[in-house]
Amino acid sequence: MYLIKDNAGKPDGLWAVIRNISDRKKIENEMNTLAHAIRSVRECVSVTTLDNTIVFVNDAFLKTYGYEESELLGQNISIIMPKGKSEYISDRIFSDTIDGGWSGEIINRRKNGEEFPVYLSTSLMLDDNKEPIAMIGVAADITERKKIEDQLRQAQKMEAIGKLAGGISHDFNNILSVIEGYTDMALREIMEDNPAFRKLQQVKIAGEKASNLVRKLLAFSRKQAMEPKIVDINTIITDLDNLLMRLIGEDIKTTVFLSDDVSYITADPGQLEQIFVNLIVNARDAINQNKNRGAQKTISIQTENVRLDEKFVLKHRGSKTGEHVKISVHDTGIGMREEIVDKIFEPFFTTKPDGEGTGLGLSTVYGIVKQNAASIFVESELGAGTTFDIYWPVAECQNLPDFVEEKPKVLVKGKESILIVEDEIQVRDVAAETLQSIGYTIFEASNGHEAMEVLNKNQFNFDLVITDVVMPGMGGKELAENIQKIKPELKILFTSGYTEQKIENDGGRLLNGINFLHKPYSIYDLSEKVRKVIEF
Repeated sequence: MYLIKDNAGKPDGLWAVIRNISDRKKIENEMNTLAHAIRSVRECVSVTTLDNTIVFVNDAFLKTYGYEESELLGQNISIIMPKGKSEYISDRIFSDTIDGGWSGEIINRRKNGEEFPVYLSTSLMLDDNKEPIAMIGVAADITERKKIEDQLRQAQKMEAIGKLAGGISHDFNNILSVIEGYTDMALREIMEDNPAFRKLQQVKIAGEKASNLVRKLLAFSRKQAMEPKIVDINTIITDLDNLLMRLIGEDIKTTVFLSDDVSYITADPGQLEQIFVNLIVNARDAINQNKNRGAQKTISIQTENVRLDEKFVLKHRGSKTGEHVKISVHDTGIGMREEIVDKIFEPFFTTKPDGEGTGLGLSTVYGIVKQNAASIFVESELGAGTTFDIYWPVAECQNLPDFVEEKPKVLVKGKESILIVEDEIQVRDVAAETLQSIGYTIFEASNGHEAMEVLNKNQFNFDLVITDVVMPGMGGKELAENIQKIKPELKILFTSGYTEQKIENDGGRLLNGINFLHKPYSIYDLSEKVRKVIEF
């Protein structure tokens, strides 16, 4: 705006130039909004010159990397890269960005020196002449995502190993059924003063040890037969106290913190004992490996009620929301490196010297926990000890069952007719010979189709069919369904080296009404189970 004067120099008017700056103000507002938006986004945004000098970072960038803005502006972008690798990473990203952009996972470094994974995408900033003037980087901290991916890979690996272990266990159990069955029969047929008696006893002991190893594999693969009942976990721990003390030794202190109001859980008591024995032995060995004579030697066991929420489940893959009993076992042993923690539940993995341990202890724990829809997590630090936390769902019913005293095992005789269906001839022979020796009339079939032929002839009035679950052609479950069509009153006893999904529910428990005998079984277990099924 200008003042207009006349010839005498007196004000005569005003001259003004008015420009419409609506577009400019709009652009300024848009730029201001864009700047605020960029500063507010959750991803880390940075702008660097073509020589990698930082000229802009947003709030998320500062929060993630731990710097103040003044500490970054004017610095080379290599300040956030791992030492020794910054030049290589910068050159690779710069080259690809110039060619159109780069994206991928890299490792970055925070101000405190901590390295962490990010997913980075870069692009060029161009001027009005389409010439590059700067580079824009957008990065996201993927630490949690990587943890979840690692957990998923580990779970998939454990599942694959479990399937292999289950298949191997099935074959081993058939072999052990023959060994243990004929050993039991031989021991009954000779006098104790016979020199062969002691030798056969050693065969029986070896067979039982082998069966125990197979049970551990089955526990890991989650195909171990369970007899779940409502139990008080505190009582299980208290009853095991003397055994655990013998396992630990006098030089290691034990502390037990059992919550008075801890809820009842549904579990197989034998499996719970396996868990505690294996965890305590593992804790003892970790403590004994600590060569520091002044180190504290303590194993702590604790129980308490907890409720797992969505936030917990999100961070702990494999867990489920709801009410749980938390069972913790902590030791002051040597601890473990992270790469060791990732492998400790794998079968046959062990850090112990050759000849000390089978590497099945913790894999057994893992399998039992998973089979019971529970979850287990480990926290360990080298030199600072290890904690195992198990989260076991509480029982729907909070009433304990009545105590039933266990009777000594004897051969229970009978006179009924039994059809044995088993594709392994040696397993079939030992079962048939056992039952014939105590009064039963036995008929045999090598598979489901052959069994149906015998039954369809209707020549014999059978009282029981004993069938293997896993057989070629027609399996035990299909055979049972066909039997029900022609003889619905005929009772059936399933046997197998491991529980099959066909005869169990999603929780690993046998379906209602299923009679099951786990291989390898003793002749006493066989006779008792047969009698029980027939008379029920």
